[in-house]
Amino acid sequence: MNKRIDNKDIVKNYIFLLIPLVLFSCYKNGYILFNKNLVTLLYVFKPLIMFVTAIIFAFLIELIYSNIKKVSIMGTIADSYLPLYGALFSLIVPVNINPLLFIFLLILILIISKLKFIKLNTLVLGRILFVIISLIIGKYTYLNVYEENVLVSYDLWDIILGKSVGASGATSIFILTIIFFVLITKNYYKKEITLSLGGTFLILELILVLFGNMSKLNILVDSEVVFASLLIAPLLTRSPYTKIGKISYGIVIGLLGFILCLFIPKEGIYIAILLCSIFIKYFDLLEDKLPKRRAKNES
Repeated sequence: MNKRIDNKDIVKNYIFLLIPLVLFSCYKNGYILFNKNLVTLLYVFKPLIMFVTAIIFAFLIELIYSNIKKVSIMGTIADSYLPLYGALFSLIVPVNINPLLFIFLLILILIISKLKFIKLNTLVLGRILFVIISLIIGKYTYLNVYEENVLVSYDLWDIILGKSVGASGATSIFILTIIFFVLITKNYYKKEITLSLGGTFLILELILVLFGNMSKLNILVDSEVVFASLLIAPLLTRSPYTKIGKISYGIVIGLLGFILCLFIPKEGIYIAILLCSIFIKYFDLLEDKLPKRRAKNES
């Protein structure tokens, strides 16, 4: 019973923390555009509609699952992370995503998330599938309607506040920083992953400075990197659970993600997370094997 209550409360806390990102997206990708007569009033609330739709579909998937498995729907929902996964997915795709494509990818990643034998990060899988499909049909962009028609240039302060180009709810570093300081006080948040990932990025950035390469220093303040590091890499059931596993997982993602971001700025960190999530169980094995190695050395 306690486990169910804990899971439900965790999901509720996460979703509550995500609401400021959704509202900011409504402002940046909707209200500002509405004032410029570029979108309708309904479009202003598209990020919120996507957010709520994703949560509703998560509950529907759980309802169907409970009927198929002949188990209690209330127990299934109380123990489910799908509403959180759906909510997060709505934030890592562009606000101008085709609604049918959004629904298709949403249902796909929610269904895959229910398959216990698949442990990879399904949210990142959905993001990468979006990129592949968008490239195929020639509509790969994170620009909103205004950014598509006007040449925009953002300084560091703009980027921190969230005016930069990015996924629906992944542009405000300021809001993400507040969310991080709240989450870091929670024992269920895998802060080791975020801190080791961010620390790796910082060290590599400093190395670039020492070698005089100043052109790549925007990676550390890229909102996509910050969002992925804080909320996607440490995904609750899609990341290592041992302390050494979490730290090593964050370091490897940081190393691989940094290199990939040099060539694929917005997608590099997500590709790194997807690749590393394939080997989650092996990161946890590092801690399981460590006591055995110590015992062998001592003998």
